[in-house]
Formats: sequence, structure tokens, C-alpha cells
Amino acid sequence: MTKPPLPPEALTKLQAFLRAANTTVWHEADWQRFYAFIRACHTTAAPCTAGELVHLLEEKGFTKQDALEAASVYYHGRALLQRYD
Repeated sequence: MTKPPLPPEALTKLQAFLRAANTTVWHEADWQRFYAFIRACHTTAAPCTAGELVHLLEEKGFTKQDALEAASVYYHGRALLQRYD
């Protein structure tokens, strides 16, 4: 699977999340960085799908289960933001 082309703002937020995230137990700050990534993807109309995000997270050391759960939050977060645009 190829990596999604993320706009600079979304890529910066993803990198900030990945640099600091605890890959086993997310803390409040991890969630806040992840939510910032979701918002950046929404505002820049990033073409990243939940499936692509799973792949990216697994590459960075997240378990399949944790990556799937994060991708579900990502998918629902983007859907919610889209609904209220």
C-alpha cells in the first residue's frame, strides 16, 4: 500500500503525534495530538483513508488492534466534522 499524500499541515500534525505517542497506552496529550491530526486532515481535505492510516501506524510500531482502533476514531472524527461543515 502506498502512503497517502498528506498536505503539509496534516503531515506536520501526524509527525508530531508519531514522535510523542505512547504506542501501547495513549495519554491525554497523545489524544490531543491525534485529534489535531484529524482536524488538519479535515481542513486540508487530506485524501488519507482509515485503511491507509492503519498501515502508517503499523509501520510506526502500533499493533494491528491499536492501529485499527485509532483508524476508527479517525474515520468517525472526519465524518463528524464533515457532517457539521
